[in-house]
Amino acid sequence: MEATDDWVQYSIDKPMAVEPGKVWDYSSGATELLVHIFQKETGQEIDEYGQKCLFAPLGIRHEWKRTCLGVVDTEGGLHLNDSDLAKIGYLYLHDGLWDGLRIVSSIATATLYF
Repeated sequence: MEATDDWVQYSIDKPMAVEPGKVWDYSSGATELLVHIFQKETGQEIDEYGQKCLFAPLGIRHEWKRTCLGVVDTEGGLHLNDSDLAKIGYLYLHDGLWDGLRIVSSIATATLYF
């Protein structure tokens, strides 16, 4: 995928290995597709949304790698230092709460996988 210019199109063009819903298999392309859909439907850039709703409330300094088309690399391009990554873990362990403020829904924290 990273050897191509358009990661979204690459992901769309990949054939399905099995019938949807039968087997779970991680796909880096899926995160790129989800961000593409998010941005198309909301009109918001994922990095700006993340900054406003997650990183700023937690005081996290971060940087995103971008594709050659300038798209945020959500399949593995988030750069955090160790203490900021620990804040994400703390948020998960505390059911999405940070200093009594709900940052992430409790449903979302129940389905996170690291």
